[in-house]
Amino acid sequence: MQFKGLYGRVKRGEGTAMAKESARAAVEQATTEWITRQGDPSLSARMQPSAFATYGMKRRSQGYMKDQIRANGVAQPYASPRRFNWARIAAIIAKGDKADPRQLLNAMAAIQRRNTTPMRKLVVRPGGYRVRVTGANTVTARITLPGARALNRGGSRNEAYRRELLDLSKGAGRDQRWIWRRVYQLIFANFRRPGAGTTLRRLAGAA
Repeated sequence: MQFKGLYGRVKRGEGTAMAKESARAAVEQATTEWITRQGDPSLSARMQPSAFATYGMKRRSQGYMKDQIRANGVAQPYASPRRFNWARIAAIIAKGDKADPRQLLNAMAAIQRRNTTPMRKLVVRPGGYRVRVTGANTVTARITLPGARALNRGGSRNEAYRRELLDLSKGAGRDQRWIWRRVYQLIFANFRRPGAGTTLRRLAGAA
């Protein structure tokens, strides 16, 4: 007799190994979904204006937040003010060789910065985040954010902002609860699926 899918693996004594494989796959998928989804809770939700109240995110100085409002229309975590005086920049560039070299460099830097993708958008795109799952009896997911390298600047001044971005205990642990609920859903959905195999479907970017 030939047994296939979930039942076949259990009959062959592979149930424990299959459960561990499914758990690792579910943790990886649920964590990735939390990073990439646009709902609430999510990584994106921690960078919205409402995050000050929902998560208790650290507020910047009053002057900095005023700059955010003038440039971006609203104060929010992890959103640098992006305000440009295009007329002034154009006037500096138009001077050509007669322009002050420092002003010219600043003008070019401003243009380059204007055309870069904000950190809060980078970290939820492929390449801007990494999820590494390890362990068997105890499964651990480690999140790193290559797209948030800008937070490495500023030394101790940015330490609090670096730490709290992935502090899943903030907001009374609402993100942790969402991830664990999703893990359970994925595990049970995989077991109920006809012909259940060894690995959950990869749905990076799923809402």
